[in-house]
Amino acid sequence: MSPSLKQKPIKELAVGDEIIAFFILRKKELRVKKADGEPYLNLELGDASGRIFATLWEQIAELDEVLQTGDIVKVKGTVIEYKNRLLLNIEKIRKATAEDNVRSEQFLPKSSKSVEEMLAELRELISNINNPYCQQVLQLIFSENGLTSVSKTSKFAVSPAGKLWHHNRIGGLLEHTLAVAHICNQVAQHYAQSEEKPLIDRDLLITAALLHDIGKIESYRTEKGFIELTDEGRLLGHIPIGYQIVETAIEQIPDFPRELRKQLLHLILSHHGELEQGAPVVPMTLEAIILYYVDELDSKVDAFRRIIKGDIIAQRNSEPNSTSPGNQEGAWSRYVKLLDRFIYFSHLSNHTESEEDSL
Repeated sequence: MSPSLKQKPIKELAVGDEIIAFFILRKKELRVKKADGEPYLNLELGDASGRIFATLWEQIAELDEVLQTGDIVKVKGTVIEYKNRLLLNIEKIRKATAEDNVRSEQFLPKSSKSVEEMLAELRELISNINNPYCQQVLQLIFSENGLTSVSKTSKFAVSPAGKLWHHNRIGGLLEHTLAVAHICNQVAQHYAQSEEKPLIDRDLLITAALLHDIGKIESYRTEKGFIELTDEGRLLGHIPIGYQIVETAIEQIPDFPRELRKQLLHLILSHHGELEQGAPVVPMTLEAIILYYVDELDSKVDAFRRIIKGDIIAQRNSEPNSTSPGNQEGAWSRYVKLLDRFIYFSHLSNHTESEEDSL
């Protein structure tokens, strides 16, 4: 197997496919069949395109002991349909060996955008901040020798912005941060046109946009070949972690204005908008309410795009009379539990695969 891992992606699998392929073992659970008490292994396998559940019925005790979460496994099996979703019925499975020449990072989704170009965008945004204290905070955090650094392989450059929901890919945090900053800049410019003296502090808003998710560099890890929360991410959450990073930077800057400190930290703490959504405080400034809605917009749009593109491919690969989700003539997505709705995209269902990449 070459390092390019040339195999059919999970998102393109269809009922009846007989496959021999490598996957990351994301989950493993020993279960018992209700009908007769027969034991089996319920697995969740993943690659860079998605996840699929799988069942294993042979050598259960031995393989339950040998296989561990995070292992790269080579699988032979057949794709079937079970309860309106695809399931891989495994015939053979083994752990990958050095001779297979497969690495865990090959199974991680990656941003389609160039890291170098995104880092150049970040530096340009920072250079256009006029407030000297905001400029110092950003330079202190993002410089090559800063608290997080913005080199190509730094945590900020390669971190995902989420585990399963939005920008859940290598480079996703940088991609999301830039999108939020650019949209916030456009919002500030739009409202400044109708005001003799702008009410929105653009420098404060853009600084907060660039820093709002900085805590995610310590909240996620990808060493096992899939995105998972770190202990700090689970115990503290990315908002308190981000607050600590920004506050540490502020404390290193002599005579940092007290008022600016309060407002910048408020933006970090309130960017989730509602207490029920994990915000320690709700937005109480004009900049804070803008940041909340822009962050919400970009995350939702990214999630919608991922679901739509995935379901377009799934529908294209399904059988004509399949009971798979979204089979109503390509008009609807599967039911999305996190959104509590279906997504309508009939006008997009005829896009070609190359067009999907630009959706």
